Amino acid sequence: MVAAGHDDQSIRQFGEELAARRITLDGVVLMPPQAHSTNDPMPGADAWRALFHNCFIGPLEVLKAAIDRMNPEPVNGRRAKIVIISGISSAQVLGHYATSNVLRCAWIGEAKTLAFALGARGIHVNTLSLGGTLSPWYREGIEKRADAAGITFDQRLAEETANVPLGKYGEPAEVAVAVEGLLSHFSDHMTGLNIMHDGGFTRSY
Repeated sequence: MVAAGHDDQSIRQFGEELAARRITLDGVVLMPPQAHSTNDPMPGADAWRALFHNCFIGPLEVLKAAIDRMNPEPVNGRRAKIVIISGISSAQVLGHYATSNVLRCAWIGEAKTLAFALGARGIHVNTLSLGGTLSPWYREGIEKRADAAGITFDQRLAEETANVPLGKYGEPAEVAVAVEGLLSHFSDHMTGLNIMHDGGFTRSY
C-alpha cells in the first residue's frame, strides 16, 4: 500500500499540473479502486481506514481537483460531465463483496450530493454500475474457475450467466459506449443517476 502522504502529494501535483497547463475539462471518468472480495462484514478499524483512504477519500480528492478545472456555460450550451464507474453492489448487497457494499454506497451518496450541488453550474454527475464485465482479468478468473471444475471456459461462462436476463456478461466495448453516451449530449437532462450496466441482473427497483 502506498503511504497516505505520498498519495496526497501526488494528488496535489495532479491539480497543480492541470492548472499550470491551463487545462479546462469538459468531462471526467473516475473509476475508484475496488475493494477485494471478502465475506467479512466487520474488518478491523485499520482495514477500514485503508479502504476508505484508497477507495474513497483519495479518489474524491482527484475528482475535486478535476472539478476545479471545469468551466461550463450552460446558457451557451456548454456543460461538463462526470461519470463515476461503480459496481452493482451499489444497488444490492452481494455477500462476497462485504466492504464494497459499503464503499460503493458511499460513492452513490457522494454522486447524488455532487449532482445536487453542482447542477446549477452545468456540471452533471452520473454513476455507471457494472455487473460482470469481460475484462482480461475477469476472463482469467472465469478460466481458473473452469479449470478447477474441469469444464470449458464457455461452459463455465454459461453457468455464471444463467441468472442474467440477457444471458451474458458485458464487454469492455459496451462499457465504453455507455460512458461515451453519458459524456455526450445524451445526458444533458440527466444527473444524479445510478445506471446499471449488468444485463438486467439487478433485481431492485
